[in-house]
Amino acid sequence: MLRSSVRLRLNGPLRLATRLAVWLTGVALLAAFVYREHLVRGQVSPAVSLPRRIVSMTLAGDEILLALIPTGRILGLSWLVDDPRYSHSVETARPVRHKVHANAEQVIALQPDLVIVSASAYTGVTARRLLRASGIPVCEIARYESFAGVQRNVLAVGRAVGALPQARRLIATMDRRLRAVRERVARAPRPRTLYYFPGGFTAGHGTTLNEMIGWAGGLNVAAEAGIHGVKQLSREMLIQLNPAVILVGGATDQDGPASLRPALLAEASLATIDAIQQRRVYVLPGPSVSSLSHHIVKGVERMARVLHPQAFAKGNPAAFQQHGQTH
Repeated sequence: MLRSSVRLRLNGPLRLATRLAVWLTGVALLAAFVYREHLVRGQVSPAVSLPRRIVSMTLAGDEILLALIPTGRILGLSWLVDDPRYSHSVETARPVRHKVHANAEQVIALQPDLVIVSASAYTGVTARRLLRASGIPVCEIARYESFAGVQRNVLAVGRAVGALPQARRLIATMDRRLRAVRERVARAPRPRTLYYFPGGFTAGHGTTLNEMIGWAGGLNVAAEAGIHGVKQLSREMLIQLNPAVILVGGATDQDGPASLRPALLAEASLATIDAIQQRRVYVLPGPSVSSLSHHIVKGVERMARVLHPQAFAKGNPAAFQQHGQTH
């Protein structure tokens, strides 16, 4: 009887200790699971960790970060954010001290607590692998061939930095501005439009440019011809497509030395194309068409004004209004 009583008194503390050990093990496993999800998917729970030393290695990540969080939490951005040929965020990025290249060693040396990278070739497979091996949490934003993809990237960055409500508001603003453009051009004829890159390339189905032309009230002749992705056109194919409007990239100077416009208008072999005859060849500044962040809406607005100037003319009772923030 005495031995039994002693055994009971000993088993009570042992059972408590065992339960405590099991509970601590469970907590440790849960923490490891949360961290792994955080590392692989780039989703940071503010309750676990709110990153305050964030580096972006991609321009789309730069622009999204600058729209979602204070610059005081941003340790570094990509070097492209300072180049007005590509970036909408030159001014807002000035307070951020470090500008980085696609170089994992450079980024690791900054000791960030989160790095935004691109799944595209720009960041590079090796750089992404080195970052993960270092143990630094990585948020990888995916491909950008559609507006839906751009908005998914906004949400991914918002989750990673603990700014999901701000990301949702940014997307709502995009949607409002796109609807405003669509309403403005809804009754106008849709001009047959071609975007023409240097070297004779154009963009068809499965590209953001195709969606931009559609939102802006145009008909993309490359997509209509069955072109997918970015493809090079022969002169014969360009003549056969016969666009009513040709859009080209470049600086704001329509006839500057870097513009394709003068060369296209002067080329005798293209003289039968409607856009050439009517001189409807327009330069859209680089960031207007190259943006892969929420700023893509600015490109749609600018493109719509080019395709449908009468819809945005001063005195039109349905005057176009910018909606929401203009980050």
